[in-house]
Amino acid sequence: MHGPIRRIWTSEGLDPFDLFLFLFADHPVATVIGLATATWAYFYLSERVPLLGISTGRAGAGTVDSELPNKREAALAQIVQSDPAFDEAKFIERAISAFAAVDDGWNRSDLSGARPFVSDGVYERFRRQLAERKERGVRARISELKLGGTEVLGYVAGPHFDAAYVSFTGSVDDELVAAEGERVVSGGREDFIEVWTYLRRPGAKTLARSGPLDGCCPSCGAELKIVDAAQCPACSAWISSGEYDWVLTEVTRFAAWAFPDPDREVGGWSDLRVADPGLSQEVLEDRAAAVFWRWLDARRRADPAPLSGVSSERFLKALTFDAAFEREAVVAGVETTACQSLADVDRVHVQVSWDADQMRRREEGEAEFLGRESRTFFFIFERKRGVLSDPKAGLRTARCPACGAAPEQADAASCPYCGHAFNDGSLTWVLAEVVPFGRWRRPDF
Repeated sequence: MHGPIRRIWTSEGLDPFDLFLFLFADHPVATVIGLATATWAYFYLSERVPLLGISTGRAGAGTVDSELPNKREAALAQIVQSDPAFDEAKFIERAISAFAAVDDGWNRSDLSGARPFVSDGVYERFRRQLAERKERGVRARISELKLGGTEVLGYVAGPHFDAAYVSFTGSVDDELVAAEGERVVSGGREDFIEVWTYLRRPGAKTLARSGPLDGCCPSCGAELKIVDAAQCPACSAWISSGEYDWVLTEVTRFAAWAFPDPDREVGGWSDLRVADPGLSQEVLEDRAAAVFWRWLDARRRADPAPLSGVSSERFLKALTFDAAFEREAVVAGVETTACQSLADVDRVHVQVSWDADQMRRREEGEAEFLGRESRTFFFIFERKRGVLSDPKAGLRTARCPACGAAPEQADAASCPYCGHAFNDGSLTWVLAEVVPFGRWRRPDF
């Protein structure tokens, strides 16, 4: 090093203060502009990126909140108080069985066996990812799974749902191979840490017999052989509502996971809850997840049909497609960020962050791969003013809001059983806007 640059270094490395003085002395205007820009960027991001843990009180991505042990024990004590039979070791055993069932389902390209214990949002993800791969002529081949450790990272005891966050650590040969034959398309040996989020209604009791995680009805104990109805054929109980047993609602890589703060403030939420006490962020976010996967499907197909049953007519009429679409998406987080009460409708803004292979359609030949990118969009939902949430519906978030049935055709705009329109906002939330991160503005309350 030569000249004045030497003075900004110490035995411990770069001295920021001396660097500032050095730059200010030689370039005062540029230094002031740079400092002002950095300050603006900090506060801008603090206001607009809640999933990074800047303004929500959540732990940063891939970290564990320093208060987690205390939160964990307090929430666990509350759960055990209402459910004395709850045993963490047995719950982990059941979670491992569920993990194995999902793993086996990916290998067989058939995840119907997981339907009894996953939410509508997770099931939308599973079945649409399978459909995408089938269209491409590839399938998953998962082998040599070595599960190194499983633990419950924490609990939350909430007003509408109790939550348990289970981590799985291990390594696996995870490949995509040609559907016909064994030619490897991508993938290989990898280490992983995943966090699975389970929800259950407060007051639900640990089952003395097998339940959805074991492939049985939690109400009558009958063996479940269902594909999409998630309803017991023997007693008509809704299996994956969370009313009876734990339901899987998220699968997140640990690097993107953050322990949620149940007390975080969401603008406009308290006012909306006063008008609708049954409103639940967990249900909103599961519905947003289901809609997100339909949105990706619509983009991949350049066809609005997957969104016809979950979007407003205004949104569908304005929807356009270009050559861009995504493949192999992985969601990093889904979080309610703001709520509004307008003259005729209520609105909720849900932030979805994910990464995916960015693709571009070609007029001839296969689509062009543009690289893998991380993105954040805001999904804005509307519902007619004065509509109340049905607390008994639980996590049945992608079903007919009138009768609870799943449509015979997944992309139908109305229920084939009762005729109720899925997308008029009279009973449930419908998609009104999708706004990229850079264009979203926090609404006034």
